[in-house]
Amino acid sequence: PVQQISAPAKEGESVVATTVAVTPAVEAPQDRGQRRYRELNDADREKMERLEAQANKERSRAVELEKELRRVKGRTETQQRVYAAAKSDLDLMRDKYKALEKRLNRTLLERDLLRRAIKDLEKKTGMLADRTELTPEEMAASDQRTEETARVRAETEAQAAAQQAPAAEPAPADNAPAVASDDQKPASV
Repeated sequence: PVQQISAPAKEGESVVATTVAVTPAVEAPQDRGQRRYRELNDADREKMERLEAQANKERSRAVELEKELRRVKGRTETQQRVYAAAKSDLDLMRDKYKALEKRLNRTLLERDLLRRAIKDLEKKTGMLADRTELTPEEMAASDQRTEETARVRAETEAQAAAQQAPAAEPAPADNAPAVASDDQKPASV
């Protein structure tokens, strides 16, 4: 049966009739949580379930590997910062070493000039100068004075740091670095 949807035709109008078959919509299955395998046999279903379980394992493994990757990246960034700090310290020490080496070279040149001047004066005056070289005892005494001043400076710096530390966090006395006594120090040559 054809139902008329539009208004009736007027005089002199031609009427074209068409019919459209409308099929009722098929309802989708309500249970989407459970997959249904209609055309598969039991072996194929087991294989698909096994592969899905394996895919789930691989996904969880990928998540774990991503966490591990982030941890390793963090560690490498930390190591990179430590490396950069150590490198800058090394560069500073290298510059200090160069400055000390230049100062030592100047001192040695001055010493050579003084020795030449003394020898020249000895030739001109005919008088010999007393000793111009240090004895091993004098060198050892000089080294000991240098070590003593360095030790005193380190102690005063440690005391100043301890005084600046907040009173709420007292420095443990058991963990304080022991100062080497004179008999524990290596003998300087």
